[in-house]
Amino acid sequence: MVAGIHGRWTDGALSIKATIAYDGARAVTRRAVPGDSASGEYDLHAWTADASLGYAMPLGDSWTMNPNLGVTAIRVTRAGVSETSNSAFALDVARDRHRAVSVDGALTFAGGVREDAAVRPHLSVGVRYRVDGEAPHALAALDGGEFGLGAVGVTRSALTATADLGADVALSQSLVIFGAVSGEVGELNQHASARAGLRLAF
Repeated sequence: MVAGIHGRWTDGALSIKATIAYDGARAVTRRAVPGDSASGEYDLHAWTADASLGYAMPLGDSWTMNPNLGVTAIRVTRAGVSETSNSAFALDVARDRHRAVSVDGALTFAGGVREDAAVRPHLSVGVRYRVDGEAPHALAALDGGEFGLGAVGVTRSALTATADLGADVALSQSLVIFGAVSGEVGELNQHASARAGLRLAF
């Protein structure tokens, strides 16, 4: 279950956006261990808060430049779990809470801002900096013993460059086809994605 609230406020060229969301996930795991398999089930709940401030500046008749500054905070709580298995290699994993706070700045160029424009391209480049939060970790014990086994999750770069390029094409007043590619590059991680679809307004 994911639920949240999103709000926007605009005054001329100035815009403010804010979102708060809750993710009530439940994880189920299964792994092979010597002589058997081990399974576990546990809650994995997260809160996300995000706010951004933007200002649209016109560049000619059909383009705008929009500098944007934002902050995102995430808190994830992983419940403790005891794996079910007949093997001595089943794990008890301790409850843990992880948080991360990042700030980001971006410069977005948007075209086709006229009401009669059929094609609306956009390009955004920016940077994201993690000001708080380390790599997630887990602490476990074997077969009811003391918690002494540690594992560290994926480590992400503190500073990341981001980019997004795409366009919306209006097929009618209510139907729009969209597509975009985005990516991020840091010292420790790289990621790229693409998305496309139809948006219907009614």
